[in-house]
Amino acid sequence: ILESAADDQPVIAVLGCGRDEEILEMGRIADRLTEQCHDRAHVRFCCLTTNATKARTIRTWPLLRVHAGIDLVVGAGGYNTFYETQASGTPLIAVGRKRMYDRQVHRLSDTQKTTLEEIVPKVESWLGQWPGSQLRTLPQFSSGASSALRHIEAFVR
Repeated sequence: ILESAADDQPVIAVLGCGRDEEILEMGRIADRLTEQCHDRAHVRFCCLTTNATKARTIRTWPLLRVHAGIDLVVGAGGYNTFYETQASGTPLIAVGRKRMYDRQVHRLSDTQKTTLEEIVPKVESWLGQWPGSQLRTLPQFSSGASSALRHIEAFVR
């Protein structure tokens, strides 16, 4: 994600995940942002399933491991996206997608929440206020499985 970001332009990660039509929508948004912001930001489309976009596509999962080099995440309000940006301190602009058991719109703050039509203007506004890259150190997370394994091994000994 960061190899071309040495010029102190922000890195904007547009996430393509969810249903097929949502991935295509976010790809189109990545294209619009690439065209409109090419001289002010590096836009990267982060998606594992498609590269149906003109924007540069990055295939990495989980995205949390590269959050330290991302200045803005544009995506949906799902659990992973929301909590990874919260944990890493990465600003988020997100659409609350409708899901049967997940009320994404309620998870997002007013400053994070947007609609598909408002994404590009919100990113433009964010760019106008961007304070410069802020390198963040990400905390080291361990999975619950790792912790459980340590406890089991201690018990067995």
